[in-house]
Amino acid sequence: MIPATEFNHGLTRNLAAGVARGDVLVFMTQDAVPSDDMLIAHLLAPLEDATVAASYARQVCGKGASPLERFCRQFNYPLTEGARVQLKDSDALPLMGIKTFFFSNVCSAIKRGVFLEMGGFAETLMNEDMVFAAALIRSGYKVAYQPRAVVIHCHNYSVIEQLRRHFDIGVSLRDNALLAYARPHGEGKRFIKAGARHLLKEEGLYYLGYFFIDTLFRYAGYSLGLRHALLPGKLKRWLANKPSYF
Repeated sequence: MIPATEFNHGLTRNLAAGVARGDVLVFMTQDAVPSDDMLIAHLLAPLEDATVAASYARQVCGKGASPLERFCRQFNYPLTEGARVQLKDSDALPLMGIKTFFFSNVCSAIKRGVFLEMGGFAETLMNEDMVFAAALIRSGYKVAYQPRAVVIHCHNYSVIEQLRRHFDIGVSLRDNALLAYARPHGEGKRFIKAGARHLLKEEGLYYLGYFFIDTLFRYAGYSLGLRHALLPGKLKRWLANKPSYF
């Protein structure tokens, strides 16, 4: 058992990978539920391509998810036309920006040999999956998004939880130098525009107001995370989901 005070997303998964013996490592969080019995088969299919090192599944919401959470899952994990696999490599950077590196260990598969070659996951505050995908892509590998592999997974975060979560995201991007490869600001604008259109149409003006408040807390947390080196330690420890990181 790993004490809560010692938990780290990258370290915990590295420990598990260290005792694995198969050719492929499959990572899945405890709160993700397969939508059908074809999950693993679909998830592994893109790895038959020698140039693809890792794949990740589509996430959908279950019952009780908020309209905003449902939109977020659709935005980040779209059902592509024909449910075709989306391959991402360094050529995608000019078009997709930092979204090129998007990858989720909520449900993912990685070739074990490549995982060991890359040295495993970074022991970062958060986004160990995205940091790993960035390293793969910069090393010439491809990452696959497999929309046919589906898990039910979502959270109804409060605005304070969003503030802290996005602070951690900003810290991890800054500390792992991902900003040198792709600027995320265009993706944020696209999220706001798409979210506003969708929620106004589906939920009305009242919910649109909540969306903008939620987005403000996300942006504030993210901006503070990018500038965490300038913040006092007490504030950083309050903002971080894992205070011991600081």
